[in-house]
Amino acid sequence: MRLLRAARDTIRDDARRAGVRPRTAWVVFWLPVVATALVTASLLHRPTFVLLTREDSVLEWGQVVCFVMAGVFAALAAVRLRGRLPLAVPLVAGFAVLAFFAAGEEISWGQRIFDWGTPESLSAANQQDETNLHNITAVPVQKAFNIAQLLAGAYGGLLAVVLRVRWHRRPVLVDLLLPALCLAPAFLLLFGYRFLRLTLVTDMRFVLVKYGELPELAFAFALAVFALSILRQADALRTGSAPATAPQQPAAAARVSAVRRGKDVR
Repeated sequence: MRLLRAARDTIRDDARRAGVRPRTAWVVFWLPVVATALVTASLLHRPTFVLLTREDSVLEWGQVVCFVMAGVFAALAAVRLRGRLPLAVPLVAGFAVLAFFAAGEEISWGQRIFDWGTPESLSAANQQDETNLHNITAVPVQKAFNIAQLLAGAYGGLLAVVLRVRWHRRPVLVDLLLPALCLAPAFLLLFGYRFLRLTLVTDMRFVLVKYGELPELAFAFALAVFALSILRQADALRTGSAPATAPQQPAAAARVSAVRRGKDVR
């Protein structure tokens, strides 16, 4: 129990460092878990599951909104980082471009909105006969997109967690580009799904394919929060309120270490 409280305090301390309010961090932490439970429960009533996961429905448009928000926040952050942390500018600007690209891909660049036909060059190669790249199966483009998602999930859900917990004295640039601990469940949901689909269940089962809309929404949501975190840290750098490096050992991290050593931490 004490270890759980110490872990909670660690997530809160980390959220403050990343520009996320502690209460918001807990909502962000648990939201993917709750969403997973709800979508999984909808499998008991197939029409509800289909309604949630079909094209141009709740989960897909949620992804588009989150990707656009991530792009806007990252673009603003890139502008505000100029002159303060120039090495971060191209990286954050690239983040913005990729987020806008992902939003365009999700809605096939407006094809279903404006009802235009698929170009012949894409029609034969695209699994869904749509104007996008991530569904091209004639060459391994689709697999490359899936591997990219797997790596992104591993970065936010595994590598970032290890570095934030173990590397207590991080340079500002590293700190800026590491997702907060509260985002780990969202990234891990995508990582777990892509790992499963790439290794254990590779055939095109309807339920598994449509269920993928949930991990992708969790990922888009995580990117939006991550981009907002970068923006807030950029603002802090502009006003001079951000520390030069991460603390030597945050208080919560020290409590976790003490609990592991068997000490009673009050």
